[in-house]
Amino acid sequence: MSLFEKMQRAAKNQYEGMGIRLLICKVTGINPLKVKISESLELTEELLIFPESLQERVLQVKDYKTTASSGGDICSGSSLTEVTRTCIIQPKLKVGDRLIVSAAGEEYVILDKVGDPNVTISYTAK
Repeated sequence: MSLFEKMQRAAKNQYEGMGIRLLICKVTGINPLKVKISESLELTEELLIFPESLQERVLQVKDYKTTASSGGDICSGSSLTEVTRTCIIQPKLKVGDRLIVSAAGEEYVILDKVGDPNVTISYTAK
């Protein structure tokens, strides 16, 4: 069943009176993804609709490093070395992450991660 078909089925279930529930769940496994919905129910990635917004995002940045010659003058005799840096813009999910999940009938759609309003997220290029 395609992602589109799953979403259609979830929408149809909602309009047929099954309603939508919002759940806070915990990631219990990665590769394959496992999410614990309740004490007695753990779902695998085949049963979850995973949004693109939670996929890992990596940015490759080309930069140049200048090295001065032995004379120390950066303008004369310096050389440029190309350096590629990897910046993680959106990290992968990890075990213990809490997720907001929408349940409509037997369909489970991951909406987002639960954040902390008191935490600043910063990324440092290496």
